[in-house]
Amino acid sequence: TYTFYIKSGRKGNVLNKATYRRIQALIKSPRCLGIWFGMPCGTFSVARTQEGGGPSLLRNDEDPLRPLTNIAELDRRRVITANKLVDVMHAQCTLATKHKTP
Repeated sequence: TYTFYIKSGRKGNVLNKATYRRIQALIKSPRCLGIWFGMPCGTFSVARTQEGGGPSLLRNDEDPLRPLTNIAELDRRRVITANKLVDVMHAQCTLATKHKTP
């Protein structure tokens, strides 16, 4: 079992090129039985409405991959990082499908 978690440092950061390549190698291995990703939902959540006291929206309704223009710089960076994580997950899932890894 291998775990990659950002709080583990660079080796756990899937946006780190070396970590990304390590995950690719593991997926390509015939010993890989499956993969599991946790979706970075903090910026995507529909619970992000100001109705009921929730946090404010960060993403554009028409183009959910774009941050709203009136949000704080830190929130804008969170949206961009979450998009990069989704791209990595998509690429790794595509690779897993190609190698018939569940």
